[in-house]
Amino acid sequence: LNQAGSTRHYEICRKAIEKYASTPVIGYLLRNKDLVIPERHLGLKTTSEGGELETFIQNLATRIESTIDIDRILEIARNAPPLPEKPLPCLFPETPACPVTRIAVAKDEAFSFYYQANLDMLSDWGAELCYFSPVHDTCLPPDIGGIYIGGGFPEIMAAELSANQPMKDTLTKAAADGMPIYAECGGLMYLSEAIEDFDSTKYLMLGLLPGISVMQKKLHRLGYTRAAVQNDNILSAKGTELRGHIFHWSKLPSPQTKPAYTLLEPAEFVGQNEGFIVGGSTNVLASYLHLHFGTNPDLAKNFIRISKDFCTI
Repeated sequence: LNQAGSTRHYEICRKAIEKYASTPVIGYLLRNKDLVIPERHLGLKTTSEGGELETFIQNLATRIESTIDIDRILEIARNAPPLPEKPLPCLFPETPACPVTRIAVAKDEAFSFYYQANLDMLSDWGAELCYFSPVHDTCLPPDIGGIYIGGGFPEIMAAELSANQPMKDTLTKAAADGMPIYAECGGLMYLSEAIEDFDSTKYLMLGLLPGISVMQKKLHRLGYTRAAVQNDNILSAKGTELRGHIFHWSKLPSPQTKPAYTLLEPAEFVGQNEGFIVGGSTNVLASYLHLHFGTNPDLAKNFIRISKDFCTI
């Protein structure tokens, strides 16, 4: 039980639950105003930032060990009956595929928000992932066939991203050459004309997308999302239904022509256009939507296929 007011409070709740719900209660955490996950404007701080978060985890672990019966949890888990079998889509091959292409993945202080399943699926279905830093590196990894720029905090590193002209030039050339580029949320902001931060300072970005990404004073959109693909793109075909989430404080005008998706959920977003398809070969896909490849394994397979095809052109 979480947020127990006292040991006595826990005991009262435990007895009632075990009596009326026939469910074993194996421990509790006391209410503690100091036990708060570190966060910033965009939500929780990431594990890559360490420090504060590491201290929180250590404190939480100590409290869990003192008031929760870990051995009992393990015993219940070991003695639980098997889950009912249910056919599921094949998310991963039985044996990881040999790499058939290399995909560059942006990962640094500015870009660190990825569904780990997305990276695992790309790797297991045949992509060699090559990590690079849009903040610190001046060029892309060699011999790549595609680029994946995830979410993160580009507004925090906007000055550094803007100043790294060699990387911006390299990415712009890759887009012009027809290389597949997939960008989501923070990646979309990086591909826009500029980022305007909370102090209204503008920093020039890649300019592959029309418009300026402007940071808002409050959260702009948040929610688990369903979307219908409105136009063919490097990840999916028109009519495909996709799932993921949206969570952002910046605002970029919606595409007026050739949007990638139409949002189907949540209710307040229904009918909104979302995502850009640009490039001479329609090779760039950028959206605020964080797609989860596990909801449609073809997303990973399509990205690998089109990246491999680019390398053979």
